Amino acid sequence: MLRRGLLIQIAAVSAGCLDGLESLETDASRIEVDPSPSATTLIQQALDQGLEVVLQKGTYVLSAPLVLRSGARLFGAGSGLTKLVAGFAPLETAADDRENALLVIDGLVLPIQATQLAASAAKDAWTLTLAHPLEGLAPDQWVRVHGSNDIEDSHEMSDDAPLCEILRVQSVDDTNVTLDTVTMQFHSVGVAVDVVEPSLDVEISGFDVSAEGGTVAVGVMVGLAADVRITDVSGAGFSRALIDLGPGSRTVQLREIRSRGEVNAIVHADSSMDIHIESVLSVPGGARAHVFGVPRALLTFVHRCTSAIVTSGVLENGCIGIRTWGGHHLHFSDILIRDMEPSEALARDEILSGGAYPIGVGIDGGAGRLDHAEFARDISFNNVHLEDCRQPTESTQAGWFLHDMFGVTISGCSIVNKGLTSWTDGSHVTGMLAVDCSGSIESLMIQGASYSFRTGNAAADLNVGFLEINGAPGTGYAGLFALFFNHVTTYASRGPQFAKVKLNNVLFYADTGPDFNLMPDWEMFVESYYADGFEASNCVMCKEVEASRFSVGEIAEISETSMGKARELVTPTGPSTRNVVVASAKGVNQFVLAAPLPTSRAHVLCSTAAVTVGDLLVASATHPRRAEVDNAPVNPFVVIGKALTNKAAGVEGLVLVGPA
Repeated sequence: MLRRGLLIQIAAVSAGCLDGLESLETDASRIEVDPSPSATTLIQQALDQGLEVVLQKGTYVLSAPLVLRSGARLFGAGSGLTKLVAGFAPLETAADDRENALLVIDGLVLPIQATQLAASAAKDAWTLTLAHPLEGLAPDQWVRVHGSNDIEDSHEMSDDAPLCEILRVQSVDDTNVTLDTVTMQFHSVGVAVDVVEPSLDVEISGFDVSAEGGTVAVGVMVGLAADVRITDVSGAGFSRALIDLGPGSRTVQLREIRSRGEVNAIVHADSSMDIHIESVLSVPGGARAHVFGVPRALLTFVHRCTSAIVTSGVLENGCIGIRTWGGHHLHFSDILIRDMEPSEALARDEILSGGAYPIGVGIDGGAGRLDHAEFARDISFNNVHLEDCRQPTESTQAGWFLHDMFGVTISGCSIVNKGLTSWTDGSHVTGMLAVDCSGSIESLMIQGASYSFRTGNAAADLNVGFLEINGAPGTGYAGLFALFFNHVTTYASRGPQFAKVKLNNVLFYADTGPDFNLMPDWEMFVESYYADGFEASNCVMCKEVEASRFSVGEIAEISETSMGKARELVTPTGPSTRNVVVASAKGVNQFVLAAPLPTSRAHVLCSTAAVTVGDLLVASATHPRRAEVDNAPVNPFVVIGKALTNKAAGVEGLVLVGPA
């Protein structure tokens, strides 16, 4: 049934007779539609006539997608009251096609011969220089600039990333086009330019979209469009995304968005810009991903998404929480990410190569392979918390992955494993993995991880104000490596610099990987460690001990560098470039091996609070990650052995020799 205006009721119009809709009075602008077999046709015709369409309580089975152009208004009675169900079934081959959508907010590409850029357009440019004029182009029209941008280094060292931006024209002088706003992306010489008519000023709210068990890819697709407002929309059953912000979309506001599950993303934004997302929710239970398509992050931002603010949300029961591949100026606050498990994404996303490249399960900050390594800049996280983000393989997954991100800011955040993922199940949890990134961590807490904070590859230039690392007593998770440094200095790159680190119930203190060369003094500075009796003045950590460097009875002495900074160990035959000490034991700067070392690493952490000169330190038989002196556990403790679950073969103990 149709209703126009607030008080005038119009009789129902059958599917075979649409004259009633066309003959309604022209001065009214609002139509109310009840559920009926003819509802799809009636709704679409009203939208095409520029009418505000109000859907009543009930279920509307749509026989075809609804298309919304400029000025469209589509309102339901509320996401819990009005339901739009896909009554059509696209082919499974369209499972990741954004145009395979239930609702489409999109513009048109005008039939004018396209041209290309004759000169690159830098970010913040006011003009475009075209290879030849666009026939009929006039002020207030829109142009689309789009292409792979692989002709020049237009993507700031990112490889072949397709970008797209729509821009309003202010004036035209032959091949010179002046814009009424600056460009937000860098566009190369040779990329395409065409004339478009975007959908402007579109608003939808108050309904649920559903394609559960079907083959519709997208609930609401926003394409060539600007000034779009989507409020109080829920949904389930979409193999690409509940809401897809496609290339060329800009100025989009999403509020009160809720996923009921069985979606491969809640919001997928691709080369979109000026996005505001407020209050996004995914409910627990149900399918973690759709059976078709490619599972991605619940909030996915790729291909130079620019200028987005995401605030207030609970994301759970997905494969990955948030992905920021190649975004610029993306800002997240007040978000909880809980219960992520990436197996389906690893198996079905070809870019991830079956898990051969690192990803973040809670927050995925960068692609792991160079073919897709889009560099992100100016990304911030404030009051964002990760809980139980499961990791089948700790070497290639982390709760939080910072990669190819520059100017990142993290404040008031946490990464917590409550026991859903445990090293006792063979899955060693990594809290944060920082690779090829720079920025600042003002405050971060990590709990229940075996590798709490790791670095890798060439750089992890992070200024860390406060890092708290906790074990998780009672969950079988006490924490193995608080800090694990595995970046190299081949490229003269910097590592993390810490102001303050707090350790609670973490059995092993720090370690560095086999590819790590000598860490310069400026590479890491620790102002203070505290908790469990450890301070910068009474702890020592050996990176690894080479059998080729040290013999039984040979003294390994801490080299002469200032207290509290990284330094090497030296022997009478010279320095060992494969040994790093983070802080010396109080009053002690020499150790002697009590037995031959294996070729693999051996780790040492000790305190003079429980050990005296001449004590033989051995791995405990009952507490294999602790050391004993005369069959009594040492607390503070010493760790001996590579695997930590048992002592390294051939290492019977260390004798405390110092002070020198």
